[in-house]
Amino acid sequence: MGIRMKRDRDPPGHSCSYIPPGKHWVEYYRLATFKHFPKEIPVIPSHLAAAGFYWTGFQDIVRCCCCGITVEKWDVGDDVFDKKWHKTTCDMVSGQHGYNLPISNCSRRLLFDKIRCHLNLPTRSQQTSRNVQRTTIKQEECPLPQTVFANICDQEHETLLRTANLKSELERRQTFDKWPSYPAPYLVGELAKQGFFYLGNLDRTQCFSCSGVLRNWEPTDNVLEQHQRHFTKCKMANNEYAGNIPLTDSERNQADNELRIKIERLTANIGEPPDPSPEEQLQLVERFPCLYPMNLHMISLQQRISSFNDKWPRQRIQATAEQLAKAGLYYLGDLDRTKCFYCNGGLQNWNYNDEPWTEHAKWFPGCEYVLQMKGIDFVLRLRDEHPNLNRPSLRDAICLDVPREEIRRNHNRPRLSGQYINRMQLEDMGFTRDQIEGTINRQINDHFSTGDIIQDLLETVDTISTSPIKTTQQQVTSISENNHEANTDKEANEAAVVEAMSVDEIAQSLQEIQDAVLCKNCKKNKSEITFIPCGHLCSCEICATNSERCNICGKTILEKIKVYRA
Repeated sequence: MGIRMKRDRDPPGHSCSYIPPGKHWVEYYRLATFKHFPKEIPVIPSHLAAAGFYWTGFQDIVRCCCCGITVEKWDVGDDVFDKKWHKTTCDMVSGQHGYNLPISNCSRRLLFDKIRCHLNLPTRSQQTSRNVQRTTIKQEECPLPQTVFANICDQEHETLLRTANLKSELERRQTFDKWPSYPAPYLVGELAKQGFFYLGNLDRTQCFSCSGVLRNWEPTDNVLEQHQRHFTKCKMANNEYAGNIPLTDSERNQADNELRIKIERLTANIGEPPDPSPEEQLQLVERFPCLYPMNLHMISLQQRISSFNDKWPRQRIQATAEQLAKAGLYYLGDLDRTKCFYCNGGLQNWNYNDEPWTEHAKWFPGCEYVLQMKGIDFVLRLRDEHPNLNRPSLRDAICLDVPREEIRRNHNRPRLSGQYINRMQLEDMGFTRDQIEGTINRQINDHFSTGDIIQDLLETVDTISTSPIKTTQQQVTSISENNHEANTDKEANEAAVVEAMSVDEIAQSLQEIQDAVLCKNCKKNKSEITFIPCGHLCSCEICATNSERCNICGKTILEKIKVYRA
C-alpha cells in the first residue's frame, strides 16, 4: 500500500538520480523524469505522469505537481488515479486542469508505447481499456515474490517441489500424493485451491504466494479462514493477483472424485506383503540365518510388542503394534520413533497408511532380517522403485549390488556384532585372564560377539566348578576300596569322615553357585542379561526390562545383552 507524505524538500542528492529542472505542469516533462524510474516498482510511470506526479529521483518517491504531496512505497494493486494521493483542494482532484498541460491522446499513445517498450511492458494495443489498466495489474508488469521453501525432510519430495510450477493448482494437487489419509484426507482439494502445497511429512503445508506454513489440520477446518487469519497480507488469501492458475470447476470435480477413490483404497485395512513359499523360506533361512542381531534384548516378538506403550501415537498410525513388531521394529518411547532389533535401522515420521514391512525394506534394503522374512524379490523391487532415497548406512549390511544368486551372508568373514569387548569388564565379572584369553583365541577365526564370549566363559566356569565334585567322589571311592582290601576299621572310619566332609563342602559349593546365577533383584529367576558397559551379569530378563542402572555398580545401562547358558 502506498504511503502519502508531505516533505519540505527532496531526499539528499548523493543517493538520488539527477532530474533536470523543468516545468512540472507539463505532462511531457513529468513523463521524462521517469526515464530511470526503478523497473521493479509495481506502478506504470505513464499513469503517474498522467495523474500529475513526477519522479523525485529517489527510490519510488513521486510528487504531485499541483499540491506538492509526495507518495512512496507503492504496492501491487495501488490505483495511481485515486484521489487519496492528493490534497482535497488539488486541481488534479477537482478536475480543474488549468495548472496542468496534458499530452494529446494521439501523442499520449505513441509516448506510452515507447515507455512500455523501454520497460519491457505490453503495449497499449495489448490492453483492453484504461479502466482495466487502472484496476488490473498484469503478471508481466508486477514482479511477484518467489516462494521461500520451508524445511523439506524428503529429498525426493524436495526435487518434486522445486521442479513444479506451484502457481498451478493442478501441480499443487500433485504434491499431495503422499498426504496422510488421517485426520483430514479430504482437505487436499481445498488446500490446493487456496494456494497450498504439501511439504512431504506430517500434514505440513505451505502457501506458494506468502510462503506461510500451516499444519495440524482438522477435517472441519475452513482453509481460507485459517489462511487469512494467520497470514493477513497474503495476496492469495485476500483474493488479489498472485499469479495463480486455477482449475476449472469440471476439472476440480474430476480431481475430487479421483481423490475420493484413492482415499477409500488407502483407508482399507493394511495388508502385509505375502510371505515366500515354504520351499523359498527354507532357502532364505539358509542364506540369511540372522545370527547377529544388534539389539538382543528385543529379539523376542512379545518383547517388541510390549514396547509400544501408551506413548505410542496409535490414533495417527493405522499399523498395529503387532504388525510393527512382526516387521522387526520396537518403540523407542519418544514421538513415533522405532528401531529394528536386528539391523538397528531407525524409522520415524510415520504416515497413517504406511505399511511396516514396506517402509523397513524401502529404507533399509540391506537388513538381513527383512531379506529372510520377505525374500530378495520384495526387497529389490522396493529398492528399485525408490532409487534416489538418501538411505542411512547400516553396519555390516547385506550387499545387493551383485547378481541375485550371489546375494547372501558372507560366513567366511570375521565379524564383531557392533559391541565392544572389554577384557577389564570381563575380569570384573569374575573371569580370570587365562579364561578370557583362551576363550577369545578359540573363537578368533569364527564369528563372535560379546554374548558369544560370555556364554563360552560361563560354560568354561561350569566345567571347572563341577570337576572338584568328580575328583572328590573318585577319591572317596578309591579310599573305600582300599579300606575293604585292608579290612581295618580305623581306615574305614577315616574314609567315612573324609566322605562326610566332602559332601558338606560339595553342598555348600553348589549353593554358592546357585546363588551366584540368581537375579540380584528378584532372587528367584536366573541371571540372563549382561549390562553394557559395566559387563555385570546380574539380572533376569523380566527385571532388566525396567532397569536403567546396574544393580551391582550403579552405572547407567547403555545396552542389554541376553546370555544363553548351555
